[in-house]
Amino acid sequence: MTTVSTLALTSASAGMAIADDAAPKLDPKFSLTLEGGFGRLDNAPSDKWGNYGPFSDKAGAGQDLAYTGAISLSRSVGENRDVRFGLAFGGNPSNMHSETSGYSSGGLGYSGSGTASTSVTNNFGFTAMDVDTGRSTATNFGNLTTFGGLRGLSSQANSTAAIDKTGNDTSSGGVGNYTAHVGLNTDSSFVGVGPRLGVGFVSKPFAGGFGVSAELAGAVVYGQRADHATIDKMGTTDASGAYGPVDLALDSTTESQIVKTMDAKASLDYHISDNATLSLGYQARQFWNVDYLSDPDNIGSAKNRLVDGAFIAFTTKF
Repeated sequence: MTTVSTLALTSASAGMAIADDAAPKLDPKFSLTLEGGFGRLDNAPSDKWGNYGPFSDKAGAGQDLAYTGAISLSRSVGENRDVRFGLAFGGNPSNMHSETSGYSSGGLGYSGSGTASTSVTNNFGFTAMDVDTGRSTATNFGNLTTFGGLRGLSSQANSTAAIDKTGNDTSSGGVGNYTAHVGLNTDSSFVGVGPRLGVGFVSKPFAGGFGVSAELAGAVVYGQRADHATIDKMGTTDASGAYGPVDLALDSTTESQIVKTMDAKASLDYHISDNATLSLGYQARQFWNVDYLSDPDNIGSAKNRLVDGAFIAFTTKF
């Protein structure tokens, strides 16, 4: 009886093992990517305001620190096809570039000598929501994916530039000691939606479990942009006391605008397992016509807004 029971149990166990081996293994349906990065916000306002010596030669001529983040969730909906939802954001910490120096020439209506200070702030932030569908094609080196969908975009930008002078007017009929301030302030916000197309590549793992990947996508976003630009002036003189503050409105409009965006990234990937990957790379996010200072209709030397830098990402499939 014992021998019969043992044979029966052995046969049952073998049958279960064969059944387990024969059962199809389901591929993961979902893929989740979490990403964070840091880098720079390029094209400070001084680069856009042309050959205004106090700005382009001094304060704000460089880049500002920037941060980025993203989350992406995709689901397989068929052979070599998936649907993806993505959320990306970025911006820069509060910043101010300033420089103080002596002068012995005219400016702001006065001639003489004294101290001049220039200052620039440059702030930009964005949130982008993408929904797209993609199709993958296997190659000898990896998977090539083309995708298309919609991008929703919201952005905010504000920039200031100011000149402050304190000195003594030595010109004919001078006013004696004086202080003077002139500042340019711009604020913009944009909200819109539009089509987005792109292509991506993920290589097969090579030696040591490493691989490479890259992605390039562009969007044309239709929406409304609100701009507000002013000049403010104030100061004091020995002759007439205080004057100002005086605010001069340059522009205050809300109009339909077309904003173009470009996203590019490339990374070195380490495949921890079949369903987990760690990536380290470089990315760039570029925006055209997204704010007052990047609109050539407002500023003749207008340039794009560019946020770029290094990123790290983790992808898991389940």
